[in-house]
Amino acid sequence: MHCHRSRQGFTFLEIMLVVLIIGILVSIVVPKFGGRTQQARRSATALAISNTQLSIEEFEINYGRYPDDLDELLDPPTPIEGGEPLEYLDRTPEDAWGEPLIYIYPAEYGGRHFDLYSSGENREDERGEGDDITPWASEEGTDL
Repeated sequence: MHCHRSRQGFTFLEIMLVVLIIGILVSIVVPKFGGRTQQARRSATALAISNTQLSIEEFEINYGRYPDDLDELLDPPTPIEGGEPLEYLDRTPEDAWGEPLIYIYPAEYGGRHFDLYSSGENREDERGEGDDITPWASEEGTDL
């Protein structure tokens, strides 16, 4: 009969080898996904802009004018025909960096009737330029 010592765990060297392998894998995988985070934020912001634009256009259809500011979408006036105010938004629209979307009526920079855009990653309002995310640039094929 042979007497075997049963192993009850990993040696320090085995644990360090596993940690090293995981570290190598993370250093390879993380950079590949790192650039996609900003692209995902830009896409989410473009979607927020698009949804807010739809609410603004719906407001214009119902009231015959564009809202003076985005607060009118949160707390709209009583409809022209009377009745209950319609619901457009339940909270202030924000970009993926947590900043409120910029709404200007009448349009000053590039929108048709109004400007609606995000100040982008740098959170600086560059009037629709720089890293700002705008719907009108996408019409020219340069953004969104």
